Amino acid sequence: MKNEVSVPKVLELLISYILIPLTAIFTVILLVYLLQNITGDFWTNNLLEPMLVSYSVTVILVYLLASNIETKSALLFRKIFPKVLVPIVLFQTISSVLKIQETGLTHGRYYVILFGLFAVIAGLIFSILPVKKKWLDCCCIDCALCDLYYASSRCFYGQSNIAD
Repeated sequence: MKNEVSVPKVLELLISYILIPLTAIFTVILLVYLLQNITGDFWTNNLLEPMLVSYSVTVILVYLLASNIETKSALLFRKIFPKVLVPIVLFQTISSVLKIQETGLTHGRYYVILFGLFAVIAGLIFSILPVKKKWLDCCCIDCALCDLYYASSRCFYGQSNIAD
């Protein structure tokens, strides 16, 4: 006996015809901007960090929402976007690490780097595992998030030598 989850038609339309195209447009704009400005002070410029974090959150959430939808746009999104997510998040993480050399490790930047590692792990899991193993995706992502949370709580509580 199969335990299938059905997605309400309104949510399916919202995800397939609004969220996925908006995420695709956001991706194209972000990639064009990154490719045009990849030289010089761009790597240590702090302006892009919030945009890249919000992009990775958006892609992960839309991927999870689209995992039970079988429209063309959802299938294409699930096939392409995890592979696009990984290099963009790596770019953001490298940029944050380079910024540490200039200003030191702040609590905010530490969590941005941790979230970058989480997003890379999530993107790799989404790229490798088939959508039919959604429970395994969620388990692996939950474990990665819990591990990063545990590592961050062990590293930072009680530390006073971190830049404010």
